[in-house]
This record gives sequence, structure tokens and C-alpha cells, in this order.
Amino acid sequence: SMMSQVILKAPSNDRLPFLLGNPSIKQEVLPYFMARIVDVKTFLELYPFSQADCNSSFRLQVSDTFAPWNNQTFSVEIDRDGHAAVETLTGKQSDAIPIQVLDADLSCDIQTLTVMLMGYQRPSFLHSIGRLSTESDLIEQWEHRIPHSTTYLADFF
Repeated sequence: SMMSQVILKAPSNDRLPFLLGNPSIKQEVLPYFMARIVDVKTFLELYPFSQADCNSSFRLQVSDTFAPWNNQTFSVEIDRDGHAAVETLTGKQSDAIPIQVLDADLSCDIQTLTVMLMGYQRPSFLHSIGRLSTESDLIEQWEHRIPHSTTYLADFF
């Protein structure tokens, strides 16, 4: 009864409004932090993919205009425990040379890969808006292999 305003910074999937008896509150979603995968190969090798009943293997084509070492096609094999082995299928390319398509199973830009693996957007949504391209059932596999998490950093600096 003594407060006229409370400001709470919470993750985007915060459920507090649902828990309130009368949720007539103002709520804003403001993107704040940005992330970037600097080294796709190393990131994928260290990423904690979800466990599955069988191994997953595919070729991933990534386009990255600012980091040409990422502008490649990668062979990725994820074992049942969620550990990935990654091989580079194309040589390092310069900014001036367009990426060579090597029959990739999945293709996207570095921004799409980052938001997907950081938990900000799901593979099925990114595929539905044309940001993640595939001709196979890999979207369903990625939905199961990428953990469901909420991107949130409470510590502002």
C-alpha cells in the first residue's frame, strides 16, 4: 500500500503477471544484450546439445560477412549424449568470395545460428520465417537437440 511504482527487470518468459490476482500492469519487452558466435566450429563442439536416442549428423552452411573463418560449410555429428564433432568442409573464404554451397542440409547466417543456439528463438520459428533453410526433417531434430532455455542476464554492467 506504500508503493506507487515497482520496476522489475525479468526474463522474457516471466510468469509473474499470470500469478497476480489482478494483472493490470504495464509490461514491456526490450531487447538489451546482443550475442555473437565468434568461432562456429569451437562453439558447436562445446555446445551442450540435448541427449537423444541416436546420433545426428548433417552439413551446416553458415554465412558470416564479418568473420570470414565462419563463412563455411561444416560437417556436424552429435552423439547420443549431446557432444558434437565438427569438421570444416570448405576452406577459409575471403569477404569477396561468396560462400560455396556444398549440398548443405541446413543453412543460415551467423545471426540466426546465434539466436537459435542461445535459446532466444526456436528452429521451427526461424525456419517458418525463412531464416533457417533446409530440405529435410532436420528442423524437428534441431527442436529436440537444442535445449529449451530462456536467454537472460540479470547482471548489468
